[in-house]
Amino acid sequence: MRKLRYPLDNLLKANNSFCWTPECKQSFATFKSILSSDLLLTHYDPRQKIVVSADASSIGLGATISHMYPGGSMRVIQHASRALTEAERHYSQIDREGLAIIFAVKKFHKMIFGRRFTLQTDHRPLLHIFGSKKGIPTVTANRLQRFALTLLAYDFDIEYVRTDDFGNADLLSRLINTQAKPEEDTVIASIETDIKAMVISALHATPLHFADLIRETQKDPLLQKLIRYIREGWPNNTTYTRDLSRFFARKDALSIVEGCILFGERVVIPQVLQRQCLQQIHQGHPGIQRMKALARSYIYWPSLDADITEWVKTCQPCQAVAKSPPHSSPVPWPEAAGPWQRVHVDYAGPLDGDFYLIVVDSFSKWPEVFRTNSTTSAATIGILRGIFARFGVPTTLVSDNGTQFTSEDFKSFCFLNGIDHLTTAPYHPQSNGQAERFVDTFKRTVKKISADGRTMQEALDAFLLAYRSTPCSALEGFKSPAEIMLGRKMRTTLDLLRPTPAERSTDSPVAKKRREFYPSDLIYAKCYSRNGWSWIAGTIVNRIGNVMYTVRTVFNKIIKSHVNQLRERRVRHHHQHHHHHHHRESAESVGLPLDILLDSWQHTPLQHTTPTCTGVSTNPPTNAQSLASVSDPHTVSNAASLHPTKAPIPVNRTSREPRRSSRLRRPPSRFDQYRRF
Repeated sequence: MRKLRYPLDNLLKANNSFCWTPECKQSFATFKSILSSDLLLTHYDPRQKIVVSADASSIGLGATISHMYPGGSMRVIQHASRALTEAERHYSQIDREGLAIIFAVKKFHKMIFGRRFTLQTDHRPLLHIFGSKKGIPTVTANRLQRFALTLLAYDFDIEYVRTDDFGNADLLSRLINTQAKPEEDTVIASIETDIKAMVISALHATPLHFADLIRETQKDPLLQKLIRYIREGWPNNTTYTRDLSRFFARKDALSIVEGCILFGERVVIPQVLQRQCLQQIHQGHPGIQRMKALARSYIYWPSLDADITEWVKTCQPCQAVAKSPPHSSPVPWPEAAGPWQRVHVDYAGPLDGDFYLIVVDSFSKWPEVFRTNSTTSAATIGILRGIFARFGVPTTLVSDNGTQFTSEDFKSFCFLNGIDHLTTAPYHPQSNGQAERFVDTFKRTVKKISADGRTMQEALDAFLLAYRSTPCSALEGFKSPAEIMLGRKMRTTLDLLRPTPAERSTDSPVAKKRREFYPSDLIYAKCYSRNGWSWIAGTIVNRIGNVMYTVRTVFNKIIKSHVNQLRERRVRHHHQHHHHHHHRESAESVGLPLDILLDSWQHTPLQHTTPTCTGVSTNPPTNAQSLASVSDPHTVSNAASLHPTKAPIPVNRTSREPRRSSRLRRPPSRFDQYRRF
């Protein structure tokens, strides 16, 4: 078909001019003849005469349903065929022909049931069995009798057609897929293998008995050698194997009872039974510590603790409902260079039926709150357009993954205004902490103010006035957001509040070290649904920034996750009983080069004379390096560990005058009566 259509397809190409060639004319004529020929199927018409044809060969069944038109021509409505099963191939020819008719009427049941049709076959004996007006002959085989009973539900006339004129159905019965099928012996062997595996699994699930330990201890060469050493004494000046050396360190506590070795009161388990023993202890899915405590009361082998740890960490049901790992220490956003360069947005509410769009400037902490009854993309864009008209268009806008922020309209709005739109990890509001923290403050404060009898709008105005004019400890010089944003203090009727809240440590005692993952690492990622969340196995694709990762789940779905939503995943190896430790060299264990410490952290060492080294680069660090080092010290450590720098740069050390405290000093009140100089 493609070759026939090629001359006409060339006329439709963009770079070709329309030129009707003889090849195009021939192609058009060929298609015209095909469309008007009887090679095509026809639509089903219940007003036309219906003819059903069926035939069978030694390998398959074929059937067609056609319309016979008043002029005597026939047009096929549908073709059907299938291969015979192994049992059906042993049918006699008359049984196969009857089976073909049953296959045809069942296949075309919706088109022939309740309507009279003609049934065609090339096997003449079936006319007397299926077309007899006197009923089913009593001498008919049981299989054919069942076929005849099935045909009693249909209204048809049966007729014989010579095989030479029965090409459609006969051809379909022979055009069967010749794909090689598995040998019967191969199938049986596969079934036996599966059954054997099921039996072994069932046996492993049964409890172990002392008799099993005695039998397997006698077969274990290591334990038999250990029994001989316990009875005859340990040889002197002998280098033991690794397995024996671990028992040698505990030789004083080893004893033999009824052919089994005891370590204190614990039975030493042969290697072939260790996995089954772990499975029996873990039936209740205890944690690592509880499982160790239970195992230490009954059994022993040298690597028991490591094997238990590996068993629990590779248990799929345990990992699917495991607790979240300790949260990584928060990584602050890079400090903005000036006001209104990076803004954080979020929605709060509903409060009294309304929503509030929160916009917070990262540099000055200046908040904007707008009351709205719609959270659509159009409403959000309209509010932001008004804000940008007053303060200008920011460089970066940070939001969560709400539909109003991820819609195509909002993406287009950011693109047209030259805004770099960043979204946080799904279900991880801490990533947009600037806006989320203000939302919490806004909700609590507005509820307090509205409790005095004021309306929500009055409470909102009072809150914004107080918040913008209140000095903020996070700002340089303990200034208020208004001083940073507007360059002046706001005039209010309230006293300026100067709280000195103690700086709260954001570091968790159990999460001092930031967790990191690398591409191709096996992990569990939090996946959220309406009913909650669960751990889903996946693989790290790449890293986005300091704490964001792209993850590919086992369902081949790409998600974006925060480091706090990821856990390490280990895969159990069935033929390995010992725990393998995989260590990555920590970035903190690698010392930082002197040039990075001096340039990145802006330390000025004491002045002293150092010799000048030739051939050492003195180029200053690039802006990207400086920004990475300031915003995240761990990034510098990792860079130093992966790409060693050259020798440290000699620096002329100059003295630095002492730093003076900027804290406000207030003299004690007891000196008020005295004149101070």
